[in-house]
Amino acid sequence: MNDRAKCADTNCPLRPTCARAVEIGEFDDVFSGGWEFGDCKYYIEKPGIKLVLYRKFPSLNEYTGANRTNKYSGSYMKKEFTNYVTTEAIAQKIEVQTNPVIVYFAWIEGNKRRDLDNVAFAKKFILDGLVKAGVLKNDNCKHVIGFTDTFIYDSENKDFPDGFGVIVRLWERK
Repeated sequence: MNDRAKCADTNCPLRPTCARAVEIGEFDDVFSGGWEFGDCKYYIEKPGIKLVLYRKFPSLNEYTGANRTNKYSGSYMKKEFTNYVTTEAIAQKIEVQTNPVIVYFAWIEGNKRRDLDNVAFAKKFILDGLVKAGVLKNDNCKHVIGFTDTFIYDSENKDFPDGFGVIVRLWERK
């Protein structure tokens, strides 16, 4: 392993293995404050808060299709997944974030059938659920100052029943 964790910057010379390493726990000590990030614009000042969601979220195409089905279908879908995130955030005792955060999404996909941008669309449900749970005050630019997406394809992952899920990390900035 490198002596420095990689940041979310796509131009970072240490990317892409750091994002994957963070999720599988190889860099958990990075967030205890013992590692130097130098001038990295994604410097993390306290340990990341981790929320694990064990469901397959709808893609943008699925959400658009639901909205075209009838006027209530898309609304029901958004409410269902927003409430799921709210419930999980409360159940997993995710602490309230008072400072702006950078949100890291690790999308666990069981296959490569869905386009990345369509999958990442579900962050709307996740951020709204975190606001509803009281974890975030708001999901505007003042409170969420950035996010990054990583995609992990693993159909045999026993942690995620259908091979789909999301790991969300919140990094508070002071």
